[in-house]
Amino acid sequence: MTKGLKKEFITVTFGSVTIRTEQPSPEVIRKNIIDGQRAFARAIEAFKTKGVKLNVSKGTALYQANPNNPALLIRNIDGKIDQGVFENGQFRVIQ
Repeated sequence: MTKGLKKEFITVTFGSVTIRTEQPSPEVIRKNIIDGQRAFARAIEAFKTKGVKLNVSKGTALYQANPNNPALLIRNIDGKIDQGVFENGQFRVIQ
């Protein structure tokens, strides 16, 4: 750092986190914009695909909210469907 040259600082808050950092130079900002645009161009095809593909191993439970009763969850393990609730960290089936 050159003697006598004062750096500008900015404060950025996101949610409950606040940081104080050096103000980036216009050159750094331009480079980051170009890098971000290049990364987006590489990923654009993935963003066009609808939905999410999950690679689920055998025996892995998938949970979702029960659309007919929001107080219950639906559990799917290898195609076996149960509904229930979590109690003390364990899934309890409700008929």
